Amino acid sequence: MLQSDAKGHRHVFQDGAAASEGIDRDFESPIQSGETWRQLIRQIADEPSWEKGHVDFHLQQNVGFYYQNIQECAQYLLRQRAYVDSLVFEATTEYDQNKQRVYSELHSRTGGWRNKLKLTPLLDSQRLLGPNVTVVPILLASDQTHLTNFSGDKKLWPVYMSIGNIVSRVRNKPSAHAWVPIALLPVNPKRMSGISGWTKKDQGVDSLQAFHDIMRTVLRPLVHLYEDGSDTDSLQAGGVEMLCTDEKVRKCVPILCTWHADYMENINIHGIKLNLCPMCTVPKEALGTLPKTAYSQRYHLRYQQYLRSKNTALLDKHGMKPISNALWSLPTVSPQEVISPDILHNIHSGIMEHLMEWIDGFLKKHNRLSVFDDIRSNIPPYPGYFRPNKPYRSVTQWSGKEMRYFGRVILACFTAALRHQVDNQGMDGATHVSFSKAIKAVRYLSDFCLMAQYPSHTQETVTYMKNYLTKFHEYSDVFIEFRASKAAKKHAKKAAKELALDQATLYDYFKTATQKANLRKEHREDRAALVQDIVQCNSSFNFPKLHLLSHYAEQVFRFGSLPQYSTEISEAIHKPLKDAYRRSNKVDATEQILDIYTRTHSMAMLEKNLVAWSRILPLPKEYLDALEGRELDGEQSKVDQEQLIVRLMQKQHIEEIVPGKHGKRRRDLKLLDVADELHLPRLVELTYKFLQLHYMHACPADEDKLATYPAEIFTAIDIKVPDFQGQEIQRHIARCTGTRRFRNRSAPRADWVWVRYKAKEDNRVGELNGRIPGKLKGIIRVYDETESVVYELAYITLLRAKNNNPKPQGEEGMVRVENRGEDKSDRVVNVSDIEGIAHLIELEPGRCWIVNSRIDYVLD
Repeated sequence: MLQSDAKGHRHVFQDGAAASEGIDRDFESPIQSGETWRQLIRQIADEPSWEKGHVDFHLQQNVGFYYQNIQECAQYLLRQRAYVDSLVFEATTEYDQNKQRVYSELHSRTGGWRNKLKLTPLLDSQRLLGPNVTVVPILLASDQTHLTNFSGDKKLWPVYMSIGNIVSRVRNKPSAHAWVPIALLPVNPKRMSGISGWTKKDQGVDSLQAFHDIMRTVLRPLVHLYEDGSDTDSLQAGGVEMLCTDEKVRKCVPILCTWHADYMENINIHGIKLNLCPMCTVPKEALGTLPKTAYSQRYHLRYQQYLRSKNTALLDKHGMKPISNALWSLPTVSPQEVISPDILHNIHSGIMEHLMEWIDGFLKKHNRLSVFDDIRSNIPPYPGYFRPNKPYRSVTQWSGKEMRYFGRVILACFTAALRHQVDNQGMDGATHVSFSKAIKAVRYLSDFCLMAQYPSHTQETVTYMKNYLTKFHEYSDVFIEFRASKAAKKHAKKAAKELALDQATLYDYFKTATQKANLRKEHREDRAALVQDIVQCNSSFNFPKLHLLSHYAEQVFRFGSLPQYSTEISEAIHKPLKDAYRRSNKVDATEQILDIYTRTHSMAMLEKNLVAWSRILPLPKEYLDALEGRELDGEQSKVDQEQLIVRLMQKQHIEEIVPGKHGKRRRDLKLLDVADELHLPRLVELTYKFLQLHYMHACPADEDKLATYPAEIFTAIDIKVPDFQGQEIQRHIARCTGTRRFRNRSAPRADWVWVRYKAKEDNRVGELNGRIPGKLKGIIRVYDETESVVYELAYITLLRAKNNNPKPQGEEGMVRVENRGEDKSDRVVNVSDIEGIAHLIELEPGRCWIVNSRIDYVLD
């Protein structure tokens, strides 16, 4: 029960006695209420406070919104000790081993990030701003998200902020908490019809203007940095002294650099009309073509003049809505230059989804959909790639995650479906040309999308991207008929029906069944040709997501690596706010969401800061115990050749019990027993040949002697493999279960692996380059007790380059491999010669395979 003492403090007692002997009955807790606890948390975290504002819609008055001071948020992120190893204060120039300029992080882009200030390049801007002045690039992200789907359809519209000084590998990790919400915007009221003098269009413009009025309030602290204008002197005078994580005080200039948003969000941010480019003045009817010369950028100064003079006709001509844009209040910001590429919605859920629709229509037209489905369902495993659970034909909606994975195998699967030898017998020349163009179109578009996701770029890779996009447009007409609108399809169907009625009157003039059958066949072909003509005449590739790809090359030079600006980031950081909503009482929950989020975020940042400080300051033992095992987000494993080791794992035990002198015991395996267990009759023979070739001094006298050597069976090899750009280490676990089923599945597992047979050569991207794929049939360890030597070996069935050509072949630009023959294919090799898992797509069952080099983004 609860009892209160004379001072009003409540204590918990059970039957008049303390519940625990360790409780001090005179202890007075400093926390008297939940509000006291929240205030204590705010003091510990020292986070910027939330302010409330109000905005008026035409149909709703005094609607509240919440925001934080954007300048204080930037200062808050700069002083967090958790980012001490991840903050950059100066622009840098990076080069690769070939002395090519590398574009990866924001601070490594052309001219340095100070070009966002419209200043001269880095060295001159450093001289103008002074040695202690640093630019703080402000990164914004906004996106509406659903809180509930079936109880009121409640939504949340947060605006997040981070700073470009924090490197992207840390900034974009949700666990790093480097993105903080700076505003919760009111969701636009639903448009209503039947209101006199207030159309739905007027309501939309009014809601959009309210959005920009709110954002102008949020961005106002950045405007105040300019005391007398927008030149360098005013920036230097308007800079703010900020305490940074390295305990230095710098004069900082926060400035808006990018705004992460999908296409529909960019329509609101830039006030443009639907199906137009927010960056350039390309006409709507030219979105699907690649111009020889780039279109001019949008000129927002001119739009401001049109708005001030109330010239709505000219605004409408340029595809602009009559609203005062919040970005116009920032003197150094060109709105079209803050648009960042969106890999999630523009590529994974945009271009790749459209590509799948075109491929689906093409395969149905040529009766290859079932072949494609079989190939897709039998895709071999690969690290980082998740095999689909559903057949292709049963998928009704693709997620961004599925598109990301499928983009790495789509070219090989599509090529295998069209070049399947059994189905290509009797194919005419026109169909062959159509297949060739379709494979090339898929190749160049998928290669562009994969290369756009590189973590770093050079001038060479950007040139490749431009060439891929140009070549796609050369072959894209093969898919034009699958870009028809619903209206075009309906019109074509109606025309074909009318033609069929006219053709039916001709059958009475022919008497024999053969003549009528030939005429019906000819009429069917005429109707099909009519439908195709109508569809093609009313089809185009004029949609914004395809056009936005043409801006990616220039965005690499402006921003660096493109994936760091994907809206996947904002989708991931919605989770804390959604969790806060679920913990609220769901009634006027905005303030509760902010309160719960602030507490959770404060404690998380406090813990991360303690981890960082514990490395240089002595902390109490209870703190160190609580922080044991925690790491900073900035720590990253670098590729070290000594780490690239291969080790055996998951020993397989054979529980064969034999009678012994002292009862029953487990029999020790010999190499001959291993051969019987794995059903590899040539294991002893090939192992003997291997030892003769590589270990002549320790080789036994004959195969019979070798057969008695003790041996063990393993089911997996752990291989450390550097990624193709050599930045991180990937873990490949190659498995071989022998005759046993893998994880209770219907069949054993035997992976394809790469085997090195000669030294690697430079500049041989896309080729086999001294290695060959093979099927892993057995993993063993053999003990030579006389020489005290242990051999770690693998039994592999090797393939060979088709026609002895190790270079990319065919329209798909991939290497093809084939069987060597039963007597020449099996080998025993050192486990250390295995360099990772290979990804092969079957082209001819059991005979020929395509080496899928796109699985890990290695493009030729």
